[in-house]
Amino acid sequence: MSGQGEEDFQSRRLPSLLGVEAFVAVGRAQSFSRAAENLNLTVSALSKRVASLEAILGEALFIRKGQSLGFTPRGMSLFAELSPLVDELGRILAPPVTREPGLIVLNLPVSLAALWLIPHLAAFERAHPDLRLRLETGPLITRHKRGETDAAIRFGRGEWPDVQALKLADAPLFPVGAAPTAPEAFAALKLLAVQGAEDAWAAWFENRGESAPSAARSPQVFENAHLMLEAAAHDLGLALAPDILTASYLENARLHRISDTPLELGRAYYFTADARRWNERAITALREWLCEIAMPRK
Repeated sequence: MSGQGEEDFQSRRLPSLLGVEAFVAVGRAQSFSRAAENLNLTVSALSKRVASLEAILGEALFIRKGQSLGFTPRGMSLFAELSPLVDELGRILAPPVTREPGLIVLNLPVSLAALWLIPHLAAFERAHPDLRLRLETGPLITRHKRGETDAAIRFGRGEWPDVQALKLADAPLFPVGAAPTAPEAFAALKLLAVQGAEDAWAAWFENRGESAPSAARSPQVFENAHLMLEAAAHDLGLALAPDILTASYLENARLHRISDTPLELGRAYYFTADARRWNERAITALREWLCEIAMPRK
């Protein structure tokens, strides 16, 4: 390094990682109090860390207006760059994950685990007695970054830059209810939905070329599909769900498909894993087994 380069490097004052961590935490939570809770800090201590970063940069990163919080233009651009770097630092600095031999950790949606995968686990154990499958249903991104999961089943379009993906099952939504019901009677019945997909019923009616009834605009909302389908099975209303989740209900006649008109979302369930580990023996065995049990429902 040249003498001038050494002087430039030494004259630069790098911000504390604690300030960067605090800034990213506030940006994600959009709240100083929630971010402080997430980092197990007082709001005062968190504010001082953010203020120290702002002092080094010479400009504000947040706009505070009463109870609302937003980014300044500089804060927004900085957050976009620093947020993934903080995750990557967390992954690099995290202690190594100690695993028992033969353990595979699979992350997947809780409803898919309860309604589809768990009934098949005994078959997996018989087919692969040297492997043990542990299911995780917590937030995927952080666990994946830290290497706490080996693979995942995700719902989406199959376009995730951080992993390799293989489609397991398409997931068009079909209406189901506790008793056979004519579509023209739907408007008089309560309609059920999953949090985050409250507009599914309205889209289903529009897909049929019909005006959505008021019940479709304000369905009863449940945290996940398992709760929604249990409510439907107890005749509390009609639900929209993919076959992979309703199969056991239909087989036991707890639910009935009440229309063959699907709502196509353009999404599916995918097996995903780090591309660098895609061909590991345990991950390959799990992937091939999941494809086998998903195939009848594709």
